[in-house]
Parts: sequence; structure tokens; C-alpha cells
Amino acid sequence: MRPPSFGTSAALVAGLALAGCLASSAARADDRPPRVPRDYNVIVYVLDTTRADHFGLYGYARETTPYVDALAGDGIVWERATSSSTHTFPGTSTILTGVTTASHRASRFTSALSQNWPTLPELLRAQGFESWLITSNPVLMGAGRQLAARFDEATHTYRPDANLTDLAIDYLERAHAKPFLLFLQPRACHSPYEAPPPFDELFVGDSYYGGLGDVPAILPGPLCEGGMPRVAVMRDSLSMDWYVAQYDGLLAYMDREIQRLMQALESLGLRDSTLVIITADHGEMLAGEHGYYFCHRSHYQGNTHVPLIMLLPPAHQRRFGSRAGEWRAENVGHVDLAPTILELLNIERPSHFEGRDLLAAGDRDESESHILEARALHYRAWKVIHRGALLEPSTATELYHLPDDPRERHDLAAQEPVLLRKLESALLESTALMHGRRPPGFGPGPFLRVRFDLSTPLSDVGAHWDLPGFRSTWSVVPHPDAPQNGVLHARHLRGGGADPSLPVSTLGLFSEPDSPYSAGVRVRLERGRFSLATSALHSEISPEMHPQWGNLLAIGAERASLWLLRPRLGLELVDTAPLQLALGDWHTVRLENDGVSMSVVIDGQPLLFAASGSDFFYGTTFLGLYRDSEAYFDDLVQWR
Repeated sequence: MRPPSFGTSAALVAGLALAGCLASSAARADDRPPRVPRDYNVIVYVLDTTRADHFGLYGYARETTPYVDALAGDGIVWERATSSSTHTFPGTSTILTGVTTASHRASRFTSALSQNWPTLPELLRAQGFESWLITSNPVLMGAGRQLAARFDEATHTYRPDANLTDLAIDYLERAHAKPFLLFLQPRACHSPYEAPPPFDELFVGDSYYGGLGDVPAILPGPLCEGGMPRVAVMRDSLSMDWYVAQYDGLLAYMDREIQRLMQALESLGLRDSTLVIITADHGEMLAGEHGYYFCHRSHYQGNTHVPLIMLLPPAHQRRFGSRAGEWRAENVGHVDLAPTILELLNIERPSHFEGRDLLAAGDRDESESHILEARALHYRAWKVIHRGALLEPSTATELYHLPDDPRERHDLAAQEPVLLRKLESALLESTALMHGRRPPGFGPGPFLRVRFDLSTPLSDVGAHWDLPGFRSTWSVVPHPDAPQNGVLHARHLRGGGADPSLPVSTLGLFSEPDSPYSAGVRVRLERGRFSLATSALHSEISPEMHPQWGNLLAIGAERASLWLLRPRLGLELVDTAPLQLALGDWHTVRLENDGVSMSVVIDGQPLLFAASGSDFFYGTTFLGLYRDSEAYFDDLVQWR
């Protein structure tokens, strides 16, 4: 097997990898006449956790998607569509913003999409569209994530996803004076794989059933490498054939729901003027592929290869020509959807978009997917996967030739070292450039303020984790001094034996990622110690949920300590000082970072100093509680 003969430097390959970003961001000529938007409606149907290769039209043996397979004949199908990320929130954020996950950086469960990134519903609202998000995935809801609020209306439904279809049809039945964007995101094939009857038995015992054996282990929390996460277990079953049958049953169920929606669109006379896009936010690793079991935690094809089907409005095709039955083989991604939608609607695209118009002539060679500590590049027929928080060459980088090896069983890194390094360099250089991008209107000043309102669910503010064996409570309660106001209360209940330098319980705030930034909070320590961490990431892979990196300030009544957490380097104490902190009184704590140095200011007095540790990583802000501790928090601010 020979690599493609593009004798070029790594920098030029990096330029190729950025071609979509740079070329599509070129400004329009000033002398072009203003565009007149076309009055088409838009439906974006994002199936959660749904891999492409379990659709019939992508070659799956089971009859999981007969309706969508037939429907695809009326539209355009992309053979090699790649999810922007391996999780729902970053992938959906890319679909809505037209920029990569590496650029918007909302890549963790605690990340919020920056308010400075304009989204598709907002761009369409300026052109007279109305928009509605309907989803059964709670990750997309909540004020703290700054995503659902971008729509005119957002509704959270619950499984089974027929409820979502019913709401969507109700919406379509209204009299629409304006064109609309209807963004639908059911849980679809997400675990636990709870397919409703008769779909739960549809593939159990069929001719493709059997031979996979049992899950080798049941693992705690979200772990899924080497075993199945406990949260995905159903009926105490260990049979991998049974779980795959349930997954396929859910896909068949969603095929029926798409049919219901399309039939309603047709019967209401809306099909002629409506663009319909069917895709998935990411896929799912199933029965032990690359050692993963029933989860989405890798950049392998099972998790990043997603379906992409576009059904153009028949009215558009009568005017500009039919595109029905096209099968496209270039590398494309979620970053291309928003630009394509705006071009079809004849709306000027923002200059910051990184994707391209999928309906334009010409193929593109590359697409990328990212999470904060891993990334992948598709270049022509090749795929390179790089892991590591640091953007530097790695001996563990993998290389695959997908036409010959679609399941990525044969890593060719050792056989093709020159090609590997070129593609790896391209990926790392483009990722570094994207990490340095900023949204329109980005500037200094506060970008997050949290007052803990009694009426706001804590789940809208942040995510709470305890170390195994520990139990703590985080809740919004009446303010001790002003009961009409809310305040965050945290209390350790039980458990012991943890590393004394790390908190046993944390609340990760849904906050815009940035680096460097500063954070401050008012706190009333009742007993023990608390922590304030910035640019931090708590591991979602380790069952201990310890911070992986960031700046960690630990404060007790008698001492304050500033720590840096770095990949491969661990926890480093950089400064400590004695303290006289009055228990039961309110204090103001600030961790200030100007990109050159950090300082800790308590009640207006500088106390600790360190060289800046937050010049690359884009984490979030965590409040932490140590063993045998209790504290109140209020008035949290982040600023740059």
C-alpha cells in the first residue's frame, strides 16, 4: 500500500487541513448586491448516538432503516461524514455555529457555548425565521449551557421519542406566517438502549444474532474501556448480542418516527418548501470494538462516522435542477451544515464560519473531529488519530487507510512513518490555530456571573461529582442573612481516606472556556476547607473524578495553598501562606490570571503568587469541598 503522492511539507498539509476554514471565511466583495432570502423552511433532525454503518444505505445487513433508505433516494447522501466531536454538546454546538469544536471549545460536560458565537437560529431570526428546539437529551437544555436559549422556543421531552415526534407534528400543524427552523434531537440510540415494543424484540434471535458472547466486565461510572458502564446495563443482561439487538431496535424505531414526521410534512403541504437534513451528533462503540463497550469515548469510526442525508426542497430543485439520488464521497463534517443551510436560503454567511457549502461543486480532501484531549483528521482515504492534552507529536498516534480497513484494525503508523508525521503535523497545527481563534465581539471584561437564584435548578448551573465512597450535598438554599435570596450550600456527609490535597466533591460550573481568565467568589466557610479551580478539567474517565489539569486554590481557616495540575506532571504546589479566615463570615476570594502571572487575593489583600499556568488548556471553573467540610458560595464571576 502506497501513500498518496503529494510531496509537500507538513506546513502545506496543514494548509490543506485548514482550507475549509480559511477559504470559506473569505469576505464577500463589497459590490455584490444584497441577497434576498428564500422562504424555505428548515428541519434539522439529529439522531443521538447513531452510527452510520448500522443504516441499510451504508451497508448494514439488518433491516434497521427501510424508510430512511428509501427516502435517501430523493436526496443527497454523503458517504464520509464525520461528527465534529464524540459527545452531544460539542457536536451540536458545531452544527449550530459553523465552527469546529477546537474553535468554540465547548468540549466537556461542564462547558457552555460562548454567547459571542452566533448560532443558526439567531442568524435566521435576523432574516425573519422562527425557531424551535425539541429534544429528549437534557444536555442541550438549561440556561447555564447558553444553547437552548438561542431558540425562540425550546422543549425538553422524554423517552419514548414518539413524544418528540408528536410535538414536532403539532408545531407543523400551526399556521406559520414566517419560515421556520425546527431542530429535533431525540435520544435515539443513546444508552440505556430502551427500545419500546415491538422494537425491543425485533432483532433478538434473528439470523445475525449470536457469536458476540458476554460483556467481559461491568465497570463503575462512565468507564467503558475493557467493560460496560454500569449505567448502560439493562435487565442484568451480559449478552452483547442482546444489547446490539436493542441498539438496532432503537434505530428501527427512529426510522418509523422519521417516517411519521415526513408524512406529516407532506400531508400539511410543507414538503415542497422545506429543507430536511438527517444526521447524528456522534456514533457509539458497541461490542468491544477497540476495547470499548457500549459508549462513545473514542475517535474510531464507530463513534465519528455519522449518517448525512439532505433532502432539498422540491421547489428549489424545480428552479435549480434535481439533486435526487446523489451519492457524495468527499470528506465532510458537521462544520459544513450551517454554511450549507445559509447558502441554500440565499443568506450571507458570516465571515467566521469554518465550514463550506456542501452543495457547491468540488470535493474537499479533509475533515476533523475533536475533544479537548484527542483529535482526528481524515485526509483523502487516510485517517490519523492523535491523543494527548499537549499538541505535540506522539508515539501513540495511529494511522489507518479506511477503504482497505473500514473498522481500523490495522494501524499503519509503523509502515508509513513519513505520511504519519505529515498528517499528524497538519492536525496539530490546525488544532493549535483553531484553539487560538476567538468569537466575534470577543473582548475583556466579565463573561460569567452566577447568583444562585432559589428558582433556578442547580442542574442548570453545574454538574456535581463525588469521589467513590464519599457523599456530599450541593444545593441552592435560602441565604443565611437574606432568606429571600438564594445561596449555594455544600456539605460533606460521609466518607474518608482521600488524598488531602484534593477535594472529595466538586461542582463544575457550566461556563464558557477561555484561557487565561480570572475568577472570584464570595464564600462563607463553616468548617474544613474549600477550593476554587480555574481552567480545570476533572477526569470523566477516572472513577475518582480528580482534576486532570488546571489551577487549584485550596483555602482553610489557617492556610491557603495554590496548586498547578498538569498532564503527566501531576499536582505541583507553587505557593502557600498562613491565613486567618474567620469561620462563619463572608469572604471574597479571587484567583487572578493575566496570562503572565497568577495571584490570589482574599478580602482585597494579595496573598499568593505564581507564574501563569493557564496558557493553553480550556477547562472550566470548579468549586470544591474537602473531607469534613461545609461552606456557602455566592456571587461567582469569571472575567478575562
